[in-house]
Amino acid sequence: MKDLIKKRCDLFAENRYAMGKAFILEYGLIKVAASSAFTQNGREVDAEYVKECQKILQKEENYFSYFRGFNEVIVSSKMAVSGQPEKYLEDAVAVYDKLKEGKLMGSIYRAVAAMVICDSKRVGNADVIVDRTSQIMKGMKEKHPFLTTDEDTCFAVLLAMSDKNVDDILTELEDSYQILKKKFIFHDNDVYSLAQVITALGGSSEEKCEKALNLYDAFKAAGAPYGKNYELSMLGCLVDLDVDQEQLIQDVVEAEVYLRSQKGLGVLDMSKETRLMYASMITAAIYNEEKNPASSAIGNTIAVTIAQEVTFMLIVVMCSSIASISSN
Repeated sequence: MKDLIKKRCDLFAENRYAMGKAFILEYGLIKVAASSAFTQNGREVDAEYVKECQKILQKEENYFSYFRGFNEVIVSSKMAVSGQPEKYLEDAVAVYDKLKEGKLMGSIYRAVAAMVICDSKRVGNADVIVDRTSQIMKGMKEKHPFLTTDEDTCFAVLLAMSDKNVDDILTELEDSYQILKKKFIFHDNDVYSLAQVITALGGSSEEKCEKALNLYDAFKAAGAPYGKNYELSMLGCLVDLDVDQEQLIQDVVEAEVYLRSQKGLGVLDMSKETRLMYASMITAAIYNEEKNPASSAIGNTIAVTIAQEVTFMLIVVMCSSIASISSN
């Protein structure tokens, strides 16, 4: 494992520990996702500052806001990372309101999507991005009415921020989905998310899909099968890396093993598949920073977005399971 990857893993573990001490009652995965916002920016968690940001959030947004609840610590962390918490929140809420126009219900995923635009420093282009997002979501729903839900809003925003026109995006997305789903039977929703991430990247859909499938097979051959569920979309962050595949797989697998030994990131805290996802996030960030600094911010935004989405989905599944057990 590259020394820089190990150092970033150490930072991730330290940030997770700091968040754990500061927010004892929060779900473990929420604290991990919040930690990733700092880690991907190479920053140490300032827990007291995050708490100050949380107070600002609680003052400005009511209890039922989609920037509160499960999202609260993550939003507070992003406010802290921005260095301008009041403005960050103001911008995020304004963009969220644009995304919500014409919708009867709010959505935690639209709140995350609004933050994606803020994190990408694209608030000034929010109107255009929101309009393109709406067109992309409409096209996705027309093609796959049962697959397309609010969960897709975050990735639709990533697609909307690309330089591709909407028709080309929808065509490439469908092509990628059709190629990928042959490999992952009964995982249509997760494959669709991976196809969305891949479509947000440059290059031909065939080459990107082939690389994604090769990476998946390589992880399996290395004795570290990549998750086929929510974690699958993070595989897309590795597709854009121009590095030796064998070395890349080795670095990710070794990073996962190393993270497993860290408090708050071990076998009792998350599944191996989820930890492998975070190892991929860290490894991709280091390679991007080394070889393509100009695009590292975009790659980090995509990775953190995926991490947040996965966190919310896992918590929803966990809460549903608990509710089911309680009702029996």
